[in-house]
Amino acid sequence: MEVDSSGRRDRLDRWMDALLAARTGGRNDELLTGFLYGECAAEPGVFLDFLRRWKSAILGSKDALQTKPLASRYLSILSPIAERFGMFQEKTTIDTLCFHILQPEDYALVMAYIDQYGKNTTRIIDLAEEHMRELLKTLGIAATVTGRFKEPYSIHRKMLKKGIDAPMSLHDIFAFRIIVERHDRELCFSVLNMLHDRFTPLPEHFKDYITIPKGNGYQSIHTCLLDLLPGAPMPVEVQIRTQAMDDCAERGLASHWVYSRSKQSPRMTRTEMKLLEHMRSADMQATRTITCLTRDGDVLMLPPRATVLDFAYALHTHVGNRAQSARVNGMEVPLEYRLQNLDQVHILQSSSDCVCPQWTTLVTSDSSRRKIHAHTRS
Repeated sequence: MEVDSSGRRDRLDRWMDALLAARTGGRNDELLTGFLYGECAAEPGVFLDFLRRWKSAILGSKDALQTKPLASRYLSILSPIAERFGMFQEKTTIDTLCFHILQPEDYALVMAYIDQYGKNTTRIIDLAEEHMRELLKTLGIAATVTGRFKEPYSIHRKMLKKGIDAPMSLHDIFAFRIIVERHDRELCFSVLNMLHDRFTPLPEHFKDYITIPKGNGYQSIHTCLLDLLPGAPMPVEVQIRTQAMDDCAERGLASHWVYSRSKQSPRMTRTEMKLLEHMRSADMQATRTITCLTRDGDVLMLPPRATVLDFAYALHTHVGNRAQSARVNGMEVPLEYRLQNLDQVHILQSSSDCVCPQWTTLVTSDSSRRKIHAHTRS
């Protein structure tokens, strides 16, 4: 959906207001993440604009009471979406900024470890990359090899997940990716066998997402090796996948949408096309709902064309039976008012039930109609 610059600004402003008004955590974060992801799946550039606007708001805020909610909302909702869209450069920059704002002591700890190894990081990665390139040449496999040192916030999250205190205890502080040019999964396993013959694998860290892809379509082999890094006796993660698999992993759903325009694309296997259809179906389902907020910031999902009265009954039958009108985004509206995405709704109630049979014409959902019928027949 193309919109002019003014319309896009209004749209992004509405998203920002809703994310800051919503109650934090749990189901609310999941629903808002799903809403934004669905809104931007066909036009990731809009989400990139939103990321940049959010970053500007963080940098422009001089009050910690404003900055911390912005940082918290970003990490819980926006950062995972940025990852799925493959916006890794922007994600890493803002992740680090928000990590510093929210957890300065943990940030300092991680940065101290990074500084300790930072002087030798580039040399270590270059040597390991060259070693693996030479091994690939012996197999006659055309592939690219890239390495990286894990980013600060990723290190912190992994430390929390693993329950460890020292970053260097992680097995993927250093990680490498081997991207096979031909879209041939068997070549990936040939590379894996070569690495396992040459270095020492850690079986407990092996994962085969090519044979059994993740639910979002991600495909890759992950293995963990010792003795790969010269002068650094620590485990190293190596990911192996084809160029087509890497395109999907790096650009997320956006790349699947590109491929879907040509179903005969030789870069997609039958399994990959089934995964694409599954995700397209899920995204179409997401567009068949309306996402709204309660006065207290909880998130409710409603059917398309839902009204204020539908919203009231979705809250509770008692609230629906006593509904008189509502304030939507601060403006008083009648019960038949049709809601839009991210409307914040406060139901105004009578002191007693005021249901009548005609109310069935004011609602959209079958659930609301059943509740009205049940009350008027009693």
